[in-house]
This record gives sequence, C-alpha cells and structure tokens, in this order.
Amino acid sequence: MSGSERSKKLEEFQQTIGIRFKNQALLDKALTHRSYINEHKISDSESNEKLEFLGDAVIGKVVCQHLFKEFPELDEGELSRLKSMIVSTSTLADAGRSLGLGRYLQLGKGETETGGMCRTSILADAFEALVGAIYLESGNAKTTEFIVDRLSAKIESFHEGRGQRDFKTDFQEFVQAKYHRRPVYRVISETGPGHDRTFEVQVIIDGKVCGQGSGHSKKQAEQEAARQAMEKINNNIES
Repeated sequence: MSGSERSKKLEEFQQTIGIRFKNQALLDKALTHRSYINEHKISDSESNEKLEFLGDAVIGKVVCQHLFKEFPELDEGELSRLKSMIVSTSTLADAGRSLGLGRYLQLGKGETETGGMCRTSILADAFEALVGAIYLESGNAKTTEFIVDRLSAKIESFHEGRGQRDFKTDFQEFVQAKYHRRPVYRVISETGPGHDRTFEVQVIIDGKVCGQGSGHSKKQAEQEAARQAMEKINNNIES
C-alpha cells in the first residue's frame, strides 16, 4: 500500500471513530501488527504491542471506575465477575469489529491470507492499542468517553444477564475469511428423556472435526462446539 493510500485509510478511520489525531504516526502504529513489522524488517518498536500494553491498563481502570459508579448495589465479587467479562478478549474484539477495525490493520501477507483481520485475538489487541494511542493523543477524559461509548451496550447486557458470547459468529467469520466457506454442524447424539434432552454436536471443516460440544438444545451444543474450535485457534496463535 502506498503512503497516500495509507493516509486515506487513516483519514477514513478517524472519521469512523470521531477522533482526529495530530500525531498520525501514533495512530498508524496502533494499527500495525507485529506480522507486518517482521515481514517488512522494520524495528519492533513500530508495532502496536507497547500501545496494547498501555491500552489494556487504561481500559481496566476505566471499566472499574464505571462499574463502581453505575452499579453501587453490586458487591466486590459481582463487580469482579462483570469486569472480567467486559475486558475479555472476545468483548474487546467485538468493540473492534463494531469499528470495522480489521479493514484498517496493517498485517503481514501470511496473517492476512489466514484471516487475521477477522481473528478475535488480533482485533482485541488492536482495540487495546487504539485506546492506548487515544490516551496519549487526547488524554484521560476523551479516552474514558471513547471506552464507555464503545463498551456501554455490552456492560448493560452482561449486567442484565443477557450477554452471551456468540462463538458461532466468531468461528464462522474466521472460517469464511480463511477457507471461503461456512463450517458445518453435525448432531452426533441425542440422549435423555424428551423434557431433558442432551445434544452432542461437532463442528466440521472439510471433513475435519474442529470442535465438539454438548447442551440441552442444539443451539447450546453448537455454541460450545464453536467455543472449543475458537479456543484451539487462539491457543495455536499464542503458542
């Protein structure tokens, strides 16, 4: 991508997030994955990893303050559980997806070809890096506003007990990006009486079982199978 094309992308993204950076290089760094740095033999300091470290700390602080203020009826344990759901990789990746973050990332060729722009761990890390960059560029107040705005719907959903991670969507996005097809779910067993059935489901790509789960409905079992498949993917990325 040429310099002018990259500048156009950054301009578009700033319009999306409603924040204009005086330091364009800082924003560019927040959106640059280490795979791009390695491929182009650029200094490691130009990847988004240090900004990710900062953003992780800022998000944790802002979420804690918000929960403490908004939900005074919750005890310490309940606040901790709620916080862990909000700052989880999957929730932060969702926040990144809502911004179309994957389209603006600079990834290495291999990472791009294997669906990196849709990968949960990469999107979550990039969202944290973006928050770190906003904090350095615009300060605490603007960063707090941005975080609460992007996470408030999830916070309310988790608080009301409606927040369920949609692993099927995550896995489907990954498979479509990498293999250009949809995963197949197959019921392999149904056990128990009619009022209390247990379903066992496998999720399959090209004849290979990628995950298996059980539940009291086919939908629950499919979600668990997709969760297992996504967990394997993330573990392979981290190893």
